[in-house]
Amino acid sequence: MPESEKREINVQIIVGESSEKVSTPGIADSKMNIVNPSLVFGIPAVPTTMSFAATILTSGIDLSREHVVSFKVIGIKGETLSEINGQLHALARPISAGYNFSINFRNIIFEKEGDYKIEFRLDNATDPTASQSFTILV
Repeated sequence: MPESEKREINVQIIVGESSEKVSTPGIADSKMNIVNPSLVFGIPAVPTTMSFAATILTSGIDLSREHVVSFKVIGIKGETLSEINGQLHALARPISAGYNFSINFRNIIFEKEGDYKIEFRLDNATDPTASQSFTILV
């Protein structure tokens, strides 16, 4: 696709307790359920570890070519608490409906209550393609 025809990339990040892949017999595509989506997580004490999921909904990514993707949990002071990197391989028959990612972050250490952030980066971008804040409360 020529530079002048680049599509705008739209991203929505949903944070929840977990995500579950649900398969329906006889149907090729599985569905993803987001369990207890929330922007605020109440925990009994800090410091603590917590596992949670982030579902990243996208549209406008050119799926006819490979991409590098990065998902980060950012702490109160801007430090990286967890990072997951990977490759999004080109699709032989690109879909135009968009592409979704479900990431399970396990045993992330939260030292204090406050505002944290999930960041999504595409193709090693310096700035996040999208981010979503969430709060840890005691």
